[in-house]
Amino acid sequence: MGVLALGLIITLFLNRDQINPEAFHNPLRELGVPGMLLFLVVFCIFQPLYVSVYIFIAAATLTWEPITAFVLSYMGVLGSGITSFAFSRYLAQDLARSRIPASIKKYDERLETKGFQTVLLLRILFYTTPIVQMFLGISRVRYGPFLAGTAIGILPTTLIVVFLGSGIFSWLGSVFQG
Repeated sequence: MGVLALGLIITLFLNRDQINPEAFHNPLRELGVPGMLLFLVVFCIFQPLYVSVYIFIAAATLTWEPITAFVLSYMGVLGSGITSFAFSRYLAQDLARSRIPASIKKYDERLETKGFQTVLLLRILFYTTPIVQMFLGISRVRYGPFLAGTAIGILPTTLIVVFLGSGIFSWLGSVFQG
């Protein structure tokens, strides 16, 4: 992954004269609040379908200033987590619960008894990894502890990714402009 990122940066640097950083300020920004709502709806629907959360966060960071990008990214990550939870809980739980291996069932029991702490730890360690998203939905964790653990647990990673990404994109923009 690091090699791909380095290759992308080198390619962008070598082609910097042909890139217009203003082109990244897409129509979503011009739409104002409706553009933000559209972004959130797409984020909440497609991220649970295994579209990387980082693509959405990068898009937000390229489209809006850092504070707005953070708020929208945080809301999108939280919304996609809720969407994944609801889908797994209400559409896949019966089918999936019967297939949980015995080695994983102890975690399910912990989610039932210590839901908030377990979800918080899972979110800090694994953020929005799709298998964790789906497992939380099919587990016995209650919605309240799931929501609170997710809301707090995604905060640090979302902050870091948005503000680090914003700094990197700013630096790349200055490199491309000359």
